[in-house]
Amino acid sequence: HRCLLVITGKGKRPVKPHSSALSSEDHGPGVIKRKLVEWLGAPALKPLILAVKTAQPKDGGEGAFYVLLRRHR
Repeated sequence: HRCLLVITGKGKRPVKPHSSALSSEDHGPGVIKRKLVEWLGAPALKPLILAVKTAQPKDGGEGAFYVLLRRHR
């Protein structure tokens, strides 16, 4: 198997302006979604990863990614 489906979710919805309990980092895409490509591009994993692409809508769309692994020879 060389294709992984990683479901991150789309992230939190923007909070109402009067809610000061959440920081500005709580708006927009979730932490996992923002960091996934960075984590997979780390030097230790880079030789193992062929590509990272946004999933098709039927597989989660903007809330999921396909991770294609290099063939192990």
